Formats: sequence, C-alpha cells, structure tokens
Amino acid sequence: MEINRKRYDRLKSMAKGCNNLFGTSNPFEICRMAGIGVRFISLSKGIYGFSDILEKPESIPENVSPINAMIYLSSALNSYAGKIVCAHELGHVLLQKDERLNLFDIEDQEESLYEYEANLFAIELMPQIYHSPSIDYRDLTRRELYQYMNQKITTTFFTL
Repeated sequence: MEINRKRYDRLKSMAKGCNNLFGTSNPFEICRMAGIGVRFISLSKGIYGFSDILEKPESIPENVSPINAMIYLSSALNSYAGKIVCAHELGHVLLQKDERLNLFDIEDQEESLYEYEANLFAIELMPQIYHSPSIDYRDLTRRELYQYMNQKITTTFFTL
C-alpha cells in the first residue's frame, strides 16, 4: 500500500461511516443527504468529474448547514460510471476538505497521492467496483490503481 496505515484507516473509516450514517453506499444518496451538490455538465473528453469545496457564506446562520461542496460530473457518464466518479469525488471532498487543491494543476494524475486516496475511498465505499480475486487493491501502486479505475470508467462509460 502506498499510504501509511493511519491514512488508510482514516479513509476506510470515513467510507464505513458514510455507509453507517446514511444507510447506503450509493454516493448520489450520500451527497444528497449530506448536503453536497451534484451537477452533470458537459466536460472535455477525458475529464469525468471534479469537485469544488465551497466556503460557508457569512450571511448564513450557524445552525443552518448549507451545501459546502459541489461535485461536477460529465453528462456523458452512464449511471454506473457516474457512481464510480461520484464516489471518487466524494472521497476528495471528505479527505481533502481542509486542503485547497487544484487537481487540474497536477501534472501526473496517475502518481498523485490525492487521486490514489480518492480511488481507495471509492472502492471502500463501493467494494463491488473492484473485481480481482488474485490481487488485493491495496497492493496496487498509485499508477496501477489509477489505470484500473480509469479503465473501469471508460469500459462502462457508454454501457446502456
């Protein structure tokens, strides 16, 4: 595994916590119940989604929980690929919410620690997306896991 045990346990706990708190592993339902907005928009080829963590407006009272993040997904995704990408982006929102990131600036997405963690989160949230009885996904390198997730999205991208 390419992250330390503490970081892995944290992301696994967050995924399990989402499942327990909201009673589902469906990332769209989790986002809806958590107040995280999800929008489908037209995106450039090869970009399946991104997230934006918003600051709480000063005019909103403390006891009101506004949407604190938005997840944007490609309108070309089918429902299964959309769930995978939404789970991945939810991972970014929950795991990196305190870090102001612009992932479009990362030169090598395949080697990014943040992308690796978001991919691990997506699999922990929805274990059914990883199918390989011979290799534990935690043993994959960042690049291997990135390529696996990318292949999973693109092979289901146009499935009806």
